Amino acid sequence: MLFLRLIQLALLLMPISSALADEQSVMSQLKVGQLWEYKHHYPDAQPLVYVGRIEEMEPLGTIVHVTIVDVPIVHPTTGQPVQIVIGHMPFMADAIEGSLTRLVGTGDRSKDIEDGYAVWKEAEGGAFSLSVHEAVMATVGDYQ
Repeated sequence: MLFLRLIQLALLLMPISSALADEQSVMSQLKVGQLWEYKHHYPDAQPLVYVGRIEEMEPLGTIVHVTIVDVPIVHPTTGQPVQIVIGHMPFMADAIEGSLTRLVGTGDRSKDIEDGYAVWKEAEGGAFSLSVHEAVMATVGDYQ
């Protein structure tokens, strides 16, 4: 009877542990130049995360510097929907692991990230611990 209960418990927990393993493997797969989908709430858009830099920084740990492309907003003057690029956003590794869902390709958007990265580096900036979607929403806020 106890053996049967343990098997049932193991079967119930299997999807949870599998999902955790998938999330934990994102950082091991992450490379500069990749484009990833991320968890978001845009029904008619598919913004992407471009990985521009990955670096270790004490005391924060691993920082992933990204560019977010095709973020849908409402143009403040015309009221028309447009898509924008957010050139540089630094994230803690945990925030990236919990946000990225699927590798979709590679590209070169390094020109988008370098100016923002230089300002961030000079200012000794921090990094987002929010999810990518939450950080994007905080950045574009009223233009949604």
